[in-house]
Amino acid sequence: MASVVKRAHDIEEQRNSRRFTNYDGRIGPEGARRFDEDYCFSPSRLNSFIYCPFKFFVEQVLQVRVEDDEDVVRARDRGNLYHAILKRYYEGCKDVHIFDEERLREKAEGAFNEAGLTDDDIATFMYKDEILEVLKRFLIKDAAYLSGYSEVTGKMLQPHFLEKSFFDDEIFDGLKFYARVDRVDLEYDGNRPTGRFIIYDYKTKNSKNLRRCLEDRDLQLIIYYHLVKKALIKDLGLPDPECIALLYYSIEDAGFEGIIVDEERKALSKNRGNMDTVSRSNFEFVMDYFKNLAVHVIRDIKKGDFVLPKKCFSYNSFSGYKCKYQNVCRFDATRVLQMR
Repeated sequence: MASVVKRAHDIEEQRNSRRFTNYDGRIGPEGARRFDEDYCFSPSRLNSFIYCPFKFFVEQVLQVRVEDDEDVVRARDRGNLYHAILKRYYEGCKDVHIFDEERLREKAEGAFNEAGLTDDDIATFMYKDEILEVLKRFLIKDAAYLSGYSEVTGKMLQPHFLEKSFFDDEIFDGLKFYARVDRVDLEYDGNRPTGRFIIYDYKTKNSKNLRRCLEDRDLQLIIYYHLVKKALIKDLGLPDPECIALLYYSIEDAGFEGIIVDEERKALSKNRGNMDTVSRSNFEFVMDYFKNLAVHVIRDIKKGDFVLPKKCFSYNSFSGYKCKYQNVCRFDATRVLQMR
């Protein structure tokens, strides 16, 4: 018993010292061997490391999982339904420029049944009705946006990839990557694809523009870009597909934010929210910058240094900490600033 108490005391001494140790996530390359050449990275995992290396350490190294609260679970379930219904709606849709309410209800019913929402009680009815109303508003605005694009350009956008999974082990210095992309629209001139495309990541609410992506080092859309471009070259035999926008598309607000090539600003004016533009000449530079950043982030992960950041992004001065791992990390800004 005495040895256990002493061990606990020693751990507390190390965690309260002014030097980062393995108890703070500094485990070194040997401790991070699971991230070797066989490990498959994803955009969300890299973003998790950027957001908080210690949270990444707890989840990916220690493989500790804390159950989400009911509100988070409900929001995730609702989001999954949005995705499933939109995929069913767009697959095989003859004209995405015109909203088809009958088609929406038919496809939604199939998704509801698959999700087990088959009860006839009032709560289930109201929940499904809320989902339908949100998607109806979204699809009406999306149809108007796609029609507006056709009016301005004389060409048509058509969903090409829907909830598509990608795997690659070449683009990012031979590192393995997996990602699932919500939607990619391909531009057509008549029946011929032009090679121009737009990538969307559905969000329940609005997200961020280029400035925020740069500030937060958000890698998600840029990793999608490199994976999608390679797939289009392979699938369609296009020599050089051209991305004209990377967009976070809000389902509940029916607006998008993200990065648009400046020359396409007019064609993508509908549904536009907090948007940054970048010139065509600089677009590839930005994409390569983020690709190199992804490689550097992975190198940092392999160093096994998962210590607490100097600023906790889960802290709010009004409500306190919102992180589900707060009892494990015990973030203290004063201590972190004194660490070495």
